[in-house]
Amino acid sequence: MESHVSRKVDALAYLRDVTRAMNQLDTQQRELLWYRYCDTQAMTDIQIYMGITLCSERQYYRLLERALLAFARAISMAD
Repeated sequence: MESHVSRKVDALAYLRDVTRAMNQLDTQQRELLWYRYCDTQAMTDIQIYMGITLCSERQYYRLLERALLAFARAISMAD
């Protein structure tokens, strides 16, 4: 029982940190990461860059890389 409570507390803390990190990103970065990694409809990269960002495939991957780096910096500051 104690380990269950401990895991739940850890999971809630992790979720809080992820939420804070996502909120530090700009709208486009947040949107890219949401559709790429969180959306339950599992959009492909092509669907994302054609429908969401309205940019070229090359630009999409550059934006995605910047969003991931920004997220990594934000999440590391949460520790």
